Amino acid sequence: MSIFRYLLRYFTRRRGRASLTLAGISVSISAIVLAYGLSGWVESHSSRSLSQVLGDAKVWVVPARGVKVDSETGLIVPQGWISEDTIQILQRPGVHLTRVIAGPISFAGRRVVLYGDEREHEPGLTVSSDLWSEFDREPRPVKIGGQDTSIGAERQSLAPRSIITSLATARRLLGIRDGASWLLSSSGTSITWARMVKDVQGIKVTGDPGSESDAQRAIVYLIEGTVARFDPFSFRTKFSALIINSALTTVFGITARLIFLLGVSLAITSSMVGLRERRDEIALFAVTGLESNVFLLFLAEACVTQIMCLLVGSGFGLVFLWLVLRNGLAIQIIAQALGFGAVYLPVLVVLSTIIPSQAVAKRRPVELVRGII
Repeated sequence: MSIFRYLLRYFTRRRGRASLTLAGISVSISAIVLAYGLSGWVESHSSRSLSQVLGDAKVWVVPARGVKVDSETGLIVPQGWISEDTIQILQRPGVHLTRVIAGPISFAGRRVVLYGDEREHEPGLTVSSDLWSEFDREPRPVKIGGQDTSIGAERQSLAPRSIITSLATARRLLGIRDGASWLLSSSGTSITWARMVKDVQGIKVTGDPGSESDAQRAIVYLIEGTVARFDPFSFRTKFSALIINSALTTVFGITARLIFLLGVSLAITSSMVGLRERRDEIALFAVTGLESNVFLLFLAEACVTQIMCLLVGSGFGLVFLWLVLRNGLAIQIIAQALGFGAVYLPVLVVLSTIIPSQAVAKRRPVELVRGII
């Protein structure tokens, strides 16, 4: 009888345990697919948002507490404020610092992020394509926070759920009189200027968004160039990696990992229970000198079980992703989520094969036979 026919008969006889094992491991795979899918969505949105925020800037000055990615919109927002006094301290001849203010607002019943940029001169709102489609792609007056303004145009390069307008209009709508959320500079002397201001008290200059900061006034990020002699990773790469890590260290990310560990424990426990249930067959293999077939038996069982769990778990994980993201679910996010889910498959196969096989290998054939007499 082939191993796979034997396994089919075994699963048929032990439907309860097999179903419980499949369900438990499938849930753990679903959690991993969902966690990494959501982190991929956050990373893709933050990358697009970062490109929108930085443009061709060589230096990015942010508040002392830095910036973060808004969990609901996936857009970059400030943590704190750069005061007018700090801006005046940073001013140097030959370097222009562009002021930007940003903040979340309620727009058309949705949470969006409003950016006010002094390079924008139109007083109306320029919106992303997803917001523009909700207004039939026509300019019209709107109210934000009880104040009158108007939608002027669409800009396809804007990240979803973002609005950009002039600095004066944004100050009026957000109720901000001075200071800035961050400053940008794209002049050729920006890097030299950044290295000059690193000695200013309360200012930190760095090219690493993940570094610890003791700044009291502001952090100056070098987008192009570095403080260190050798740094192979760009600022944008490190920022994206930081966002992925922060997404996976949330309560949801930690919960997903715990669920996966429970799935691993369930896979090992199921294999050990199967070892006990098949002691007659294992003893027969032992006395006939076919101990190697025991390893093949557990390997085949692990492969069949884990592949079924991967298919079922990935399917449910993708359904949950679609329910959460809807139109935001892209092919690259699906591929990334499934890729990370498949990475854990060899771990489950190896652990659920080696551990029970080792338990058999440690016992002599006579001990195995004595156990069934």
